[in-house]
Amino acid sequence: MSLSSQEKQENLPADRGVSLSELFPECTGNTLQPCFAASCTTDVRQVQPGDVFVAIDDGQHDGHNDAAAAADRGAVAVVCERPVPVFNVPAFVVSDSRIALGKLCQALADQPSRRLRVIGVVGTHGKSTTIALLESIFAAAGAEPGVLSSFKTSDGMSRAAGVS
Repeated sequence: MSLSSQEKQENLPADRGVSLSELFPECTGNTLQPCFAASCTTDVRQVQPGDVFVAIDDGQHDGHNDAAAAADRGAVAVVCERPVPVFNVPAFVVSDSRIALGKLCQALADQPSRRLRVIGVVGTHGKSTTIALLESIFAAAGAEPGVLSSFKTSDGMSRAAGVS
């Protein structure tokens, strides 16, 4: 027996998903029914039953045009920047879909940035040297420091050429 998207939402305990109403309290739209997200996507072709579809307009393709298709594919909600013709799932209208996507992804991953310790190095001279010294100090202390600079990118486990 297959459950509808609405039945899946009703059976999903609040502690196993992200409440979209709590995540986007400022939004407008048809958001009366409770909705919990366990995953999300911006690509209508990737929508799986239970996903939240986030409509992004990248200038070449407007995801708002795919909202109804996403709901038909099983999306339990749509996050968008303007009203969309979707009436069978909640539509959360936010001011910026990209910011909403970032908030949703952070929430789905249990807010990893809140557990990261970050040091920003700014100035006119000596940034690369300071970064190299800090990295070696933290590595000597047993930490796995990540680095993002114009000379090097490292997540603490693998290294790549710098980003310019």
